[in-house]
Amino acid sequence: MPQYRAYIIGNDGHVSRRVELLCPNDTTAKHRAKQLVEGHDVELWQLDDLVAVFRHEPHRPIKRPHPVREIHGHETSLAS
Repeated sequence: MPQYRAYIIGNDGHVSRRVELLCPNDTTAKHRAKQLVEGHDVELWQLDDLVAVFRHEPHRPIKRPHPVREIHGHETSLAS
């Protein structure tokens, strides 16, 4: 069974962790590596071949349908 390595890339752009993956094919390895994307990019390699790169989604503020203001520590919708 082919051996893959998923490299977790830290905020500084360097490898912060390596995860060994034994998978039957690239498709399965990609699926498993994509599950490791939790706030960091992940590179998937098989030997010296880069198979895929998975980018994390930066945290984005929640878009609200109506403007919201805070009153005494509680959010209150302005749409009424």
